[in-house]
Amino acid sequence: MNPQNKPVSSLTWVLISAAGFLVFICVALFFIFFNDKLSNIKLPIYFFLLVIVGFIAAAFLAGALKSHAKYSGKVAGGNLELAGPVVVFALIIYMGYIFRPIAGYTNLKVTVFGNESKSQLINSGLVKLLLNKPDSQNIQNGLAEFTDIPTDFEGKEVTVIPIVDGYYGDAQQVKINGDGIPVELHLTKKPDSVSISGIVIDKNGKTVSNAIIIFEDGFAKDTTDAYGNFRIKLPFKEGHESRIRVYTDNVMRFNYEKVLSSQSSITLQIH
Repeated sequence: MNPQNKPVSSLTWVLISAAGFLVFICVALFFIFFNDKLSNIKLPIYFFLLVIVGFIAAAFLAGALKSHAKYSGKVAGGNLELAGPVVVFALIIYMGYIFRPIAGYTNLKVTVFGNESKSQLINSGLVKLLLNKPDSQNIQNGLAEFTDIPTDFEGKEVTVIPIVDGYYGDAQQVKINGDGIPVELHLTKKPDSVSISGIVIDKNGKTVSNAIIIFEDGFAKDTTDAYGNFRIKLPFKEGHESRIRVYTDNVMRFNYEKVLSSQSSITLQIH
């Protein structure tokens, strides 16, 4: 007999199958003791490993125990007799499907401060979280909370964008810890500013060109155009009350306080 065609002995099959069975036992123990980690395994990878485990168990039964599967009858109406490895393989796939890892979820809490000293909590606006799809949450009592975040993102940095009036909306990186402890977001305040416009007229209602307008005792100034109009941006809050003086020919013609607003034009009538 040709040595190359010599059948594999039963002992060799037992050893091969025993090695495969040991691998199966190790994988099974891994599934048992690290079940809480399986939610991080992608389902295609999980079922791929499950099929391999099923084949290992089936190979052990077929090689060492000489189990078999039998089918009798016609294709559609016959009877199917399953034994040994086929049953084990089917049970492993079925039980693996029933107890398949379900994707877990975590949350992200973001505490929003208006400065670096943590003395000023932001109580308005919203925070936008950039994941697979953008999600936005309102800021309430300094806190914005995002839920139903896949546990795949635990330990990873994600991008958040604050949208708060009066503060810069620079994108920042925060880490999803998954422990419920809020991460801190510190915003940079925009300088106060108000853009005002107006017109200077004389006592007869005629516009005055080249009039010099002084704000806050010389803090800022502007000059009217040929039609008596002026426009200037000042580093004050909306609604700030400022003293305004108007000069023509080096003579002060107007000296009153006015409320600064970008919502309406102001008229300065000189005397």
